[in-house]
Amino acid sequence: MHEMPPVKHWLVFWETALSRKHPTGVPTDLLGGSAKELTPDEQTALDNLFRTGTEYATRVREEFPDVKLVYGNGHPSFIGTLLEKGYPADMIDGFGLDFDLFLAMPELQPSPLHCPFAGLYHLKRFQEMYGYEEKPRYLTEAIYSAQTEGWLTEREQADYYVRSHLLGMASGVVHFGMVTELWDPGSDFFYSHYGPVGLCHRAPELNPRESFCAYSTMTRMLDMAVFDSVLDMGSTSVYGVRFEREQ
Repeated sequence: MHEMPPVKHWLVFWETALSRKHPTGVPTDLLGGSAKELTPDEQTALDNLFRTGTEYATRVREEFPDVKLVYGNGHPSFIGTLLEKGYPADMIDGFGLDFDLFLAMPELQPSPLHCPFAGLYHLKRFQEMYGYEEKPRYLTEAIYSAQTEGWLTEREQADYYVRSHLLGMASGVVHFGMVTELWDPGSDFFYSHYGPVGLCHRAPELNPRESFCAYSTMTRMLDMAVFDSVLDMGSTSVYGVRFEREQ
C-alpha cells in the first residue's frame, strides 16, 4: 500500500456475514427486542472478525493516519452486531452499504435483503441505538440499473438513477463510491444484470444514454446544495425531497 497512489477511503469487511442465515429478516433489536442470539459458529466467526478488524485498523491508523476507514459494503445486520458488541468507535470513520437495484424502482421495498433504502435506515438506527450516530454513511457499491431491450428503457434508467441519488442524499449519504458506471463493461459482464448499466454505452462508441444527460443535469442543479426536507406528496410511494443552496 505504501507503493500505491494515495487512496483516502479504505473499506473494512467486504460483503461480510457471520453465516448464511445471519443477514436474513429484519434485525430483532430494531423491533424493540434483544439482538439475535448467535450460534456457536457465528460467535466464533465474530470473534475472529472482531480481532482481525481491530488489528488491521490499528495498523492503518499507525501507518496511514490520513486514511478513512469505512465499514460494511454488505449486510447491515453484520454491522449492527459489531456495534452491539462494542467495536471501537475511534477505529471507524463511516459505514458503507452495497445494495441491489437492477430493474426495481428505488422506492420499492420488496424485502429486507433487497430494498436499498431500508438498508440505509437500518444502518442509521443501529448507529443511534449503540452510540455511533456521528459516523457518516456511504454508498460503496450500488445503483446498477440495466438498460437494454426487454429490461429498462433509457428513460426508466435515467429516472431511477436520479431518484436513487436524491433518496440517498436525503438518507444522509455523504459519498457515492462505485455507484453506477461511466460506461458498460466490455467483457462478458455486459451480458449479465451488471452489464448494460453505464451512463454511456460500451467502448469503442461510448455514446451517451439518456441517463448521462439526466445525471449531468442533476449534478448541475444540486451543485453545493444540501438536503432540507421531505415534501408531503399525499402518497405512500411517491417521495418529494427539497434541497436548498445558498445564493
